[in-house]
Amino acid sequence: MTPRATIALLNWNGGDFVRPCLDSVLRQSEQNIEIVVVDNNSSDGSADVIEALLDASSVKYELVRLDENRGICGGLQVALDRATGEYFFPFASDDEMQPDRVDRQCDQLDAAGPTTHIAAGAVALIGPDSLPLRTWFGRPLITRPPRYDGGDPATTMTFSLAVPPAPGLAFRTSGLRSIGGYDVTAPIEDVDTFSRLVLLEGSRVATTDDVVSRYRRHGSNASRRTDLMGNGLEHTLRTLLDSGVDFGPVRDHWLEYLEARSQGYISPWATLLWTLAIEPLERATVRSAGVDVVRSQMSTGRRLRACLAIVAPKLAARGVGRKNG
Repeated sequence: MTPRATIALLNWNGGDFVRPCLDSVLRQSEQNIEIVVVDNNSSDGSADVIEALLDASSVKYELVRLDENRGICGGLQVALDRATGEYFFPFASDDEMQPDRVDRQCDQLDAAGPTTHIAAGAVALIGPDSLPLRTWFGRPLITRPPRYDGGDPATTMTFSLAVPPAPGLAFRTSGLRSIGGYDVTAPIEDVDTFSRLVLLEGSRVATTDDVVSRYRRHGSNASRRTDLMGNGLEHTLRTLLDSGVDFGPVRDHWLEYLEARSQGYISPWATLLWTLAIEPLERATVRSAGVDVVRSQMSTGRRLRACLAIVAPKLAARGVGRKNG
């Protein structure tokens, strides 16, 4: 019987986090699954721990031990090449799933139909101890996907590249393969893969505000590396522009952003924080670029990054943000 879903577990020195991660995967209410584990040449023995835990279970699995670290996209492509499930769930070995996650998101994609290749759910943030991280007011920290109008994310993506949180993403396996799978040259997987599916393949997105996964925040998170995030955004923009994506009224702003990057400006996040400190964003300028239309649909971080494309030329004129030397 064909598995309903492939859970692609990517591991690199997962340490003590692999046990709670695998426990959450093995407790899924959907039992017709396969697990493909790709170990990116770990040196901490975590691959052995994963193998022992899976051997003790009844789930169908494959463990691929790479002799070099191929990065996030390279590792996930190895898993995609081996996947036989109808749906594909990329997942990091330090995060955790809600017990009904696979069942719920497979149902979403079933109901949405063949033009929807992506399901996106909310993600709760947890600490190294698996306890929820909270706001100043004591509320759990939760990142929700953008509210794409009618499930069609193309307009929002054009203005902002607003992408749902990666631990809450699931894909139709055939949809991923239709775009050639993961771009192994991309620094990060979520922005690149999501953007290509939406803007090149025309995929729609089935979203839910319900929490489907728990993202563990710790010192080694890739998402905390602003250089990696900035390089990932730049790579994706260049790929989309080279592929002929029409960014409409904000095309020039994205081109200016890329020019600022090529001239040696610091990371998008640091540059933008500097900008916000010295000069309030001009609402008229933002609105004219169309960003104001989707402000409520974007997380704060994504919204700020979109605005950076507008203010970067102002920084360039002032010499602000340029690397020393």
